[in-house]
Amino acid sequence: MRKKTIRATRDKKILTELNAQYNRNKELLKKVTNSLPDEFKLTISQCTYYQNTLTIIISSQLIASKLRYSLPQLKKQLQLFDIFCSLRKIRLQISPAISVHKQETKNMSKPVYSDKTAELLLFLSETIDNPELQLSLKKLAQHVKK
Repeated sequence: MRKKTIRATRDKKILTELNAQYNRNKELLKKVTNSLPDEFKLTISQCTYYQNTLTIIISSQLIASKLRYSLPQLKKQLQLFDIFCSLRKIRLQISPAISVHKQETKNMSKPVYSDKTAELLLFLSETIDNPELQLSLKKLAQHVKK
């Protein structure tokens, strides 16, 4: 019974620390995004601040390139906050958002071709002079028939 109590206390302590870290990162993100022009705000997904270095995780390479030019100004603005008073460096890390299109294409079924498609491929292969291309079109036509 005592082991369960110790484990529960330890787990609660870990969860409390994680929650505090989450809230701190949320506050950092809010301060950073409020210090930036609107065009940068939507691409920033997360911020971390460790050993006087602010790491901004951004989803767009293009926006990151633009943001690099305004980093000195951003650094001066952020140093006005108590949290960032000892800020020495701002680092940008690009982490593209997962594309919904890629996920959709993974779940798509194989395309279904009609017999007419196979016939058109065979007809096309007969009209072409290149023997390698003819062979490829014939193979494709056979594959389509399956």
